[in-house]
Amino acid sequence: MSIERELDTEMWTVRIVITVLTIYEVGVSDALSTGYMVLGSNMKSMSNDTTHLLSIPLETENGTTIIATNREWMISYENYLSRPESIDVDYGRKQLYIYNRYTAALQKLNFYPENGFPNVTLTYLHSGLSRGEVKIALDWISNNIYWTDPTFRWVAVQSLRNDGHYKLIVNDNVEKPTGIAVDPIHQYLFWSDVGSLPKIERSSLTGSSRKTIVSQGISYPIALDVDISSSKLYWVDNYRDSVERSNLDGTERMMIKRLAHSTFLDIQVFSDVILTTDIDLNLGGLVRLFNKDTGVDDKGNTIVRSAKMDFHITCVTLYAPQPTTTDHCASSPCESICVSESTRPVCLCAEGFALNSDGRTCSETTGSLHRALVWATTTTLCAADIRGIHDESEYITSNKTCFSNVGSDINWITVDSHDRNIIFADGSDIFAMTLDGVHTKQRIISATETVTGLAVDWGDKNVYWCQGQQSGTGKINVFSQTTTNIHTLISSGLDNPKALNIIPLLRTMVWINGRLGSYQIKKAHVHGTDIQTIVSFMDLSEPRDLTVDADSQRLYFIDGNTLKSVQLDGTKLTSVDGGVANSILPLKLHSYKNHLLVADAGIKIDVVSLPYTGSVTLNTLVSVTDICVVDITEQPNENGPCDADNGKCEHICIPLGRNRECQCSYGYILDSNKETCSSEPLSDNFMYVSDWTHDKVYQVSLINDAVNALDSSTVDRPTGVLYNSITNRIYWGETTSNYIQSANVNGSGYSVLFDVGAYRAHPDRLALDYSTGNIYYTAVSTSQLPTSFTGIGVVSPNGQHRKLISGGVQPRAVEIDPSKGFLFWTDHGTSPAVLKRAHTDGTNIVTLFASMEWPNGIAIDRSASALYVTDGKTNIIYRCGYEANTCVQYFSDPGVQLMDIKLLGNYLYYTAWNKVYITKLHKINSSDIAKLANNAELGRLDSISLYSSTFLPTNVQSQCRSNNGRGNCSTLCHPTPYSFTCGCPDGEQLLPDAKTCPSALTPTSSSTSTSTTTSSTTFLTTTTATTKTTSTSFMTTSTATSTPSPGIGDIKSNDDKTSSSLIMYIGAGAGGTVAIVIIVVVIVIVLIKCGRKAQTVARYEHNPQSGLSNDGFEHSAVYEEGAVTFRAKGEKPYSVPGNLGGVTHYSRNENTYSTLQNVNNIYDTIDRISDCPTTDAPPPPSDWRHMPPPSTDWGNVPRSDAPPPPYDWRQMPRSSELSGVYLTPSEGRRSVMNSSDNFSDSGSSGQHFNWPR
Repeated sequence: MSIERELDTEMWTVRIVITVLTIYEVGVSDALSTGYMVLGSNMKSMSNDTTHLLSIPLETENGTTIIATNREWMISYENYLSRPESIDVDYGRKQLYIYNRYTAALQKLNFYPENGFPNVTLTYLHSGLSRGEVKIALDWISNNIYWTDPTFRWVAVQSLRNDGHYKLIVNDNVEKPTGIAVDPIHQYLFWSDVGSLPKIERSSLTGSSRKTIVSQGISYPIALDVDISSSKLYWVDNYRDSVERSNLDGTERMMIKRLAHSTFLDIQVFSDVILTTDIDLNLGGLVRLFNKDTGVDDKGNTIVRSAKMDFHITCVTLYAPQPTTTDHCASSPCESICVSESTRPVCLCAEGFALNSDGRTCSETTGSLHRALVWATTTTLCAADIRGIHDESEYITSNKTCFSNVGSDINWITVDSHDRNIIFADGSDIFAMTLDGVHTKQRIISATETVTGLAVDWGDKNVYWCQGQQSGTGKINVFSQTTTNIHTLISSGLDNPKALNIIPLLRTMVWINGRLGSYQIKKAHVHGTDIQTIVSFMDLSEPRDLTVDADSQRLYFIDGNTLKSVQLDGTKLTSVDGGVANSILPLKLHSYKNHLLVADAGIKIDVVSLPYTGSVTLNTLVSVTDICVVDITEQPNENGPCDADNGKCEHICIPLGRNRECQCSYGYILDSNKETCSSEPLSDNFMYVSDWTHDKVYQVSLINDAVNALDSSTVDRPTGVLYNSITNRIYWGETTSNYIQSANVNGSGYSVLFDVGAYRAHPDRLALDYSTGNIYYTAVSTSQLPTSFTGIGVVSPNGQHRKLISGGVQPRAVEIDPSKGFLFWTDHGTSPAVLKRAHTDGTNIVTLFASMEWPNGIAIDRSASALYVTDGKTNIIYRCGYEANTCVQYFSDPGVQLMDIKLLGNYLYYTAWNKVYITKLHKINSSDIAKLANNAELGRLDSISLYSSTFLPTNVQSQCRSNNGRGNCSTLCHPTPYSFTCGCPDGEQLLPDAKTCPSALTPTSSSTSTSTTTSSTTFLTTTTATTKTTSTSFMTTSTATSTPSPGIGDIKSNDDKTSSSLIMYIGAGAGGTVAIVIIVVVIVIVLIKCGRKAQTVARYEHNPQSGLSNDGFEHSAVYEEGAVTFRAKGEKPYSVPGNLGGVTHYSRNENTYSTLQNVNNIYDTIDRISDCPTTDAPPPPSDWRHMPPPSTDWGNVPRSDAPPPPYDWRQMPRSSELSGVYLTPSEGRRSVMNSSDNFSDSGSSGQHFNWPR
């Protein structure tokens, strides 16, 4: 051990705010005494393991805090203290406390930084902690140290007055505790749990009066600290890249700082500043400083930075005067552990002891083996303190208890922790032996064959075993220790059953069944009924043993030389990271807390931490035949309030003693039943935004900042988000599934539009062409294979896909101006990053700007032919024209990491990863700026999509608008600056007419369908023939008006028109009959003259379920007058109507796909009204020949050829295209347009048609 006066410049580089000065000044509100910032770090190299404790003076002078980086003191330990993970200080007693991850121990040393560290002595306090994210905190009043152990799943306290006396104060309803903080003045203990339901809890200093104070919008709060002077709790969230705070009861939560790409590990509050440690993969360890109220920092510079990548600053604490209060433990009133509360001392007893009636002294209950590792050899049973799995020499090598010669062929053991009995099978005999007192061996029962699996129900004391290694002899039996009755539960259908486990609170048993080539993992009710297969033979090679973690209801098993796991319902079958790859032959397995204990070929025991953070080997345990653990907390007699079915809470279950409280995730509200959660989508003036951190898509009000989550469980790592106001559906891309998918705004009707992963890519951003309904997206390769796709893709409303542009590195933002035929996108992977433009067919690519670094977003101002582009590295917003070299700097927002940007009216809206709100910025007056949805619960906000009825985007004009967005093309139409081009799905080429795709030539047959809904009645009769198809529809619409909401975009609509309602009455009288006859005559004349138009196969295909086809006819197809006309041999030309079959939908409530008949596939069901009407057009008004075409007329998704995972989208049936689309607002559905939704050609005669949404 050595002490160094000066800083080793090879190890450290000091970073100062003002370039070369050696002090960093921060204003403070009041003067404080001199203190020290203390840092723990470690350096690992091939030749040296060195750990350092660095102290840097903090001084106050005239209200200013000075960090004197020219006066460091360093303590170096070579090959001794190698991994300080957490540190804390007792200023009054001059002690520094350390959790050493390498030795899995708590240590302390004398600490006198003001005197140059004389007499430095290191002392061990407690060994056998796990090697994980253990954190420590000191109660300097009571002189106790607390720690969390995420692998053991507990929170413990140890007296520093009586060394060695420790107690677990929290060990139930906790999954993975990490951060911890003590407030001895207000008598509070805080800790964080980063398990499946992350939260921050508070209790008294004895662990009583537990309360969850933060549970929403939190991911991985790894470290906590209390600012006693302001009564605030601070924490760093490792996944959210955030520094946050709240009151001590969790209220008034506030985001202090978000720093994208950081890895915060520790936090300390001093005066008015926060100190955090941050691991930088390129720079090693950093210490950052922020103002504790505003989050203002030194704009990227750091106080201290290590100069080597493998030299990490891991933890920070403060050596400074600490507030004091009365110490009621000063007179040592307690025999074991004393906690000083507000008015009196409270005594606790160490583990294995209970408090006597005097409230001061303790009596032994279970002694040192209160929690014990138990293992067997063929002849011996042994037990040792469970902490020995992390410190073998201390607790196992010299302190184990063994019972020799208790058997001759012991191969299976189990324990009853309540009675503290070890139950073991010796060949075909089953015995019990007590762990405490007189260790007597007692025979329970003798099986008729060798026992191949053994389990006990600690509640009713029944012992279960399986037997029968010979074919046809398999049995599962139960023996009652209270009545001595034996019963065979299962005697048929078993083949070589083994490794039996019981989960008493679930009334379930599991076992391995079968032989090589036919292995299965089975489960059944403990009565032997309801036998099911969890894992089939197709997923097994050679399973040997299994174990169940009842808390997570996860089953772990050995399969060959691999550890695997699966939920008890058979889902989520995976290999366990770390596993037993280095094992010779893993034979037996036991789950304990967040550990897996693996007996390896009778040679050793491997201890694997979950999730995998490393493993250790217990080499002194040899010839082990089975293992288990005695711990009464692992064998509860009843479920906790949240254990069974999450307490019937849909989202978050908070235990409250024996009761519970349900809470909802951010963006939801708790329903009246106090169990389920829901969100009510807005109908106007909103934006959608993707939250990358929390796997959510939120809808944010543009009026009052209200936030609603998309009520869908299918969102996972969302990237681009897109709202289609015509179909009232939300689309998003993902990097997990690699799908482009969609749902209704209420979360129902989930569908996959296209699987981009089929091209070994994931979708990033999305853009909608309102004139065609096509969605353009940027694709980023997920593979190095040459078949992967990077570039721009386009998907039609029914899932027809085309690779438009292949190339680039990491394309991101994308936008489209269909009226001018231009497509724009950015690529932040090139050097320099670029903004590009092309025609929407992917031709004529031009680089517009090449002086950016991270161009993350594009907003388009079509009226001004202008673009706004965000650069996330320089945090500059550029304004560009449609031509090259026109970009200028428009706005700057330093330090925020700009992401997406969109324009609505006169306002720009943009997201930034370092902000927890959306910024609203006037496009002309940059001083007009505001925050939307400023909520600490939000994560890293990414893509956005805006909507307001005041600024309808749907009257977009382009050369492709007609014919359901296909123009004169059979499948895909791409508007270009002066015309259009046609395109085909991947794998097809246009025919010589340059309009038709080969797949569009295949005729499809149709079926007869009649649909009736509560909103409207549609009568649809279709007769399949070679010459004739008839369709009649009755439609009712209503007139609606809309008042623009001021302040959204600061522009009001100039057209306050009222759409004319087209109400068609068909009477039973003579007048009605005459009208019908006239209309029919006119239609027949036009049909004879013009022929009939048909929907193309791009939207319709033969429905294999209909059972109808035109097989047996010889056909020819000609593309003419915007339609594909089929001619059967010897017949007149005919057109084939749309597929009238079902559409495949995903039901999120049932997690299944079902076929729904009435789907609002709008764009695909309504063709342009022209002089030659189609049979599936809506009923015309009186002067239908002068009816203007709709501005938008393409289909609602989901499509049936969008792949519902995991099925192959190419095999899915086509969708129902017509039935059930004409619904009126008065009948529960809003009409397609209100009074401000009038779409008409400028040359129309004033008649307007309300197209259904």
